[in-house]
Amino acid sequence: GNHHLISGYWKVFNNLWKLERVSLSHTQVSGDVENFAVDRTRTWTTSNVKELSLSFSHVHGCIDHLGSNHKLVKLDLASTAVTGEFRQLMRCRELQMVDLSNTSVNGSFNFIKAWAGVKLHKLETLKLSNTKITLGRNRTEFNPVSIITAVREVALEGVFPALKLLDFRGSPLNGNLTDLLKLVGLCRHLHTIEASGCQLTGPFPDLESWKSPLWTSLGKVALQNNNITWVDAMPPNLIVLDLSNNPNVGLTPEVLKQVIEQGVYVDLQNSTLLDEEPARELMDGRHLRMSSYIEMSKPAKGYECHQVLNEKLRVSPDRFLPDVLCQCLPGWEGNGTKCVKCPENFFNAESNSTCKKCPKDSKSPLASTSPDACSCPSGQEIFRRNETLQCGCRHSFALGISGDCLECEELKLQCPQPGMSTWLATPKAGYVRMESNSSKVYLCLSADQCNSQNCSTGFAGPLCVDCAAGYRSVRGSCEACSKEPPNLFFWSIVAAALLSLVGVVAYLFISRSAAAAATAPAPPSRALKWKVLQDLAKAQAPVLLQLCQLWAALAVLSFVGKRSADALSREEGHEKDTEGSNSWISTFWELPYVETLQLSLNAFKDSMALQCSYDGARVRFFGALAAPLLPLLILAACGILELPYPTKGISAALKVLTLLFIGGVSSCANLLTCQYVDSADEPLGEHAFRLHMPFLRCRDDSWQALWVDVVAYSSSFVYGVFIPLLLLHLFTRQHLLMRSCRTVAAVTQLTQPEGQGMAVSLQSLTADGKLSFEESQLRGRLVAACAARLAVSQQGHRVKLRMMKDVVYLEDLGQTSTGSSFADATIEESMVASWIASEEEIQSGLALRCRSISEMLMERRVLDEGQRSERTLTGAKEIFYKYASCRHVWMEVFLKLVSVSLVSSDSMGDFGFQLSVAICLVTAATISLARPYAQPQVNTLHSVCFASLAMASVGFYHHFPWLSRGALLLPFLLAALQLLRPDSAEALSVRLFDELTKVEELKDGKEVCLDVELWQFV
Repeated sequence: GNHHLISGYWKVFNNLWKLERVSLSHTQVSGDVENFAVDRTRTWTTSNVKELSLSFSHVHGCIDHLGSNHKLVKLDLASTAVTGEFRQLMRCRELQMVDLSNTSVNGSFNFIKAWAGVKLHKLETLKLSNTKITLGRNRTEFNPVSIITAVREVALEGVFPALKLLDFRGSPLNGNLTDLLKLVGLCRHLHTIEASGCQLTGPFPDLESWKSPLWTSLGKVALQNNNITWVDAMPPNLIVLDLSNNPNVGLTPEVLKQVIEQGVYVDLQNSTLLDEEPARELMDGRHLRMSSYIEMSKPAKGYECHQVLNEKLRVSPDRFLPDVLCQCLPGWEGNGTKCVKCPENFFNAESNSTCKKCPKDSKSPLASTSPDACSCPSGQEIFRRNETLQCGCRHSFALGISGDCLECEELKLQCPQPGMSTWLATPKAGYVRMESNSSKVYLCLSADQCNSQNCSTGFAGPLCVDCAAGYRSVRGSCEACSKEPPNLFFWSIVAAALLSLVGVVAYLFISRSAAAAATAPAPPSRALKWKVLQDLAKAQAPVLLQLCQLWAALAVLSFVGKRSADALSREEGHEKDTEGSNSWISTFWELPYVETLQLSLNAFKDSMALQCSYDGARVRFFGALAAPLLPLLILAACGILELPYPTKGISAALKVLTLLFIGGVSSCANLLTCQYVDSADEPLGEHAFRLHMPFLRCRDDSWQALWVDVVAYSSSFVYGVFIPLLLLHLFTRQHLLMRSCRTVAAVTQLTQPEGQGMAVSLQSLTADGKLSFEESQLRGRLVAACAARLAVSQQGHRVKLRMMKDVVYLEDLGQTSTGSSFADATIEESMVASWIASEEEIQSGLALRCRSISEMLMERRVLDEGQRSERTLTGAKEIFYKYASCRHVWMEVFLKLVSVSLVSSDSMGDFGFQLSVAICLVTAATISLARPYAQPQVNTLHSVCFASLAMASVGFYHHFPWLSRGALLLPFLLAALQLLRPDSAEALSVRLFDELTKVEELKDGKEVCLDVELWQFV
């Protein structure tokens, strides 16, 4: 009936002594349970009530006294206002069902000691959902090892041997799931555990390892809305396992496979797998497979997901296997559920893909899903070229520099497809560009020289007036070269030589003035390291250039000598194969190119094969212009430089002569003419060029003609008169100027034990033993001696210096870098020193080296002191700086005589070969023994160069081409290796000398600290 209409007060039942069953659930009955018990009998020992069902009524009060009713079988007080402690009901031994859900009943479910000796044999259903029951866990009592033993101490079959259903839903158990299961671990008939939202944590344990009856009895476990972390094992009879809304859950591969194979209903919705790999392995289509339809979509987060096709396995795909089941939506990029919106000017039209950039200069909004969302600038449209989207002008139009689309017909351009630009479009037939990537095209002077692909075959240069590489100029036309193009082997040699030459010449234009260098701050370590490398490369370049020049001379010598021998044999009546000599010399395809490094007019005229590697017009005039334009223009600039900057012009001129003296005897260049308009009379403007040298722009016609004449007539005077007189004057003056520094010796004395302190002073070698120097001169020579001592004996150390009146005190502050005594030595020096020299001999060698370096620095000091009085000598000091001593300038004369001897020996027949080998070996030995250069690496390189020339001469004479080529390559390889260790004691002493000269504190007698460091790359 309508139970909710029943109302009244509980006291009406006080006199019903035989009442056994009360069922007033869902009624309006009210009353205090505790008061009712007292009013009725004061005790419940005589009560006959077996079933008390008052759920959803207005009953209230404490249930503590209900425990006295030993006949009570069913107690249903769900959703009432009763309170009390649950353990008081444990006295009701006949209870079969208890439902206290949604009440304020409290208490601890920890019955190990509190309920000792108590057992509810018949209790099958216990519902305590949404109560205040807790686990009441005591860490000492709930030791995981002893829990089952403790339970067995209470009773063999536990407190609830008949329990089938245990419901704690919503009750704040607030404990570990393992502890809860151990409390009911001996319940043999427990089939269902409802514990959702009970604040349980920890794993679902392996009940089999406990030997617990729960392993076989459990059929349903609902643990949703907790924090269960792992499932170790799945009971074999389990039908339902609800783990939904647990933040992170882990399933072993065995458990997951058992779930799938045994059909256990597992709910993992809104739960994230701790380890996705087992589930990923089972997504093979046989155990688990993905649905073809979309189960869920979250546009706000940018992804959509498929579902797992398994009726018994319920998951949230974005948390179960997001990388497998989910994909990013178009307009987003990423993988699975890790999706971000495509930024502005990007789009993505596919799922699970990366965003693609819109065409250049186009724009698109955030999270664009199509290339159509990209908008090009005004007048342009999107098109596809080579599978790439681009913005560009439409057909027959081209994009101009201003960004506007221009009509190609007016610009004389071909625009057969969209997206063309004026600087890349092909000119029409007969039109060419004057420079690459230019929007302007010009009509060629001759229609035969141009086609739709710019210049016709064989032509190149401005308006196609020149010959392309591989073609030579013949009677105004360009014909293909008959010789095979050179391979890449020798190009490396030619490039190295040219780079060395260009590097040194460029140095002449970028070197700073001496005054600026004197006041400039010390360069940083890295810059100083490269400065050391630059100095060595500058010293190597003239040596390598001379090698190439003499190698070419020896090659010609072998041909001339063989030809002379054949002529002599024919006079004696013997026939010789003259074609053999010609074919032999022709095998050296690189010879004409090496000959050009002689920088002479004859070399360029004889090297006609250059027209097959460069354009014809440039080659025709290169022989006439190379010699006068390069050395004489530089010399003229040096002469102008000498007027405002005394000594600087002379210094630069001597450097030029060192490199280009041979090529400086060439003739004048031809008169240059200019082309100002194209064939359609369109002004060329700034592109106007000299007709016979197309790569040169026009300036002033009349001035260029006058300049060429001046160069032609003045060159003979400069090279025939001025240069010999200048060198003669320099060689004479240095002997007079250097006498003062050659009568002084540096003396070093130890002031502290173990060489940590030294005193450096000067001693006169004259008869009276007096030093006749001014204070500044004496100080400069002391600094030179000190720098020499530091460079030789204190490498890698930090030193403190203090200068007194006529002595410098040195104190070693310790080592700053590791290294041997020969860290600055060349390879052969260190080998000789370590193999054949004793320690005493090594120390003697270091002393001699210190003396020679000291003399070198003093000579440099003398040159600096004579800057005003000896203008010419000071201007030429760079030549003297090249040598370890100014007395070694005789090497300049010696090397010129050697060069002349080698070049002139071609008239001596077979004897010329023997003479050339002898000259090269003697020169190599002389340089090796004298070691005249300030840079020790240059001594070795120059000696190896002449030894290589001897080897090359043998190869030329005996027809071993690779021996000759290897001889040419060997010095370049050595030079490259030397650049890895460019520093030396001599170079270090020069740097120390320059640095100490600028230190004002040293001049004032103050202490100065200095790092003596060699700069090496290896």
